[in-house]
Amino acid sequence: MSQKDMEEELFNMCKLKEEDEMITVGLLLHELKSMGIRRDDPRLEPIFQELKSIRRISNSGSEGMAISIENIQLNLNQFKQVISSSIMLISKTFRGHLIIPEFKEFCSEISQIYLRCKEHSHGSPANNIPQLARVDPTKWAVSLCTVDGQRFSLGDFT
Repeated sequence: MSQKDMEEELFNMCKLKEEDEMITVGLLLHELKSMGIRRDDPRLEPIFQELKSIRRISNSGSEGMAISIENIQLNLNQFKQVISSSIMLISKTFRGHLIIPEFKEFCSEISQIYLRCKEHSHGSPANNIPQLARVDPTKWAVSLCTVDGQRFSLGDFT
């Protein structure tokens, strides 16, 4: 598949309706997140730089109404420009070619395991590692990151 075909296919995947001429950036970001690619992934930084540039131009023309990145509307050419630096990542993600293609279902299973384990309160933090000995034993979290950068966190992880 040529890059042009791939870009158009990705654009079409981001449309709300088939006949739409524009896509909303928020939908693209939501879909990436649902597949484990978070906004703070450094591989997406060039995309956000392009979006910030588009937002600056859009906000300069709007009278007092600041447009958020999520609400930016992109036509096909703008979309191509925005994703060009990360097209392989986005393509792999949308096509289900990351290490965990069914990431939503995977996260659901991890969440169920988390909830079952959260109820266990016996035991204590390891005291042979000073950092662990200082941890509040009532805190519980699970975080994972795949080799492809899909990430999921649940619980007291901040």
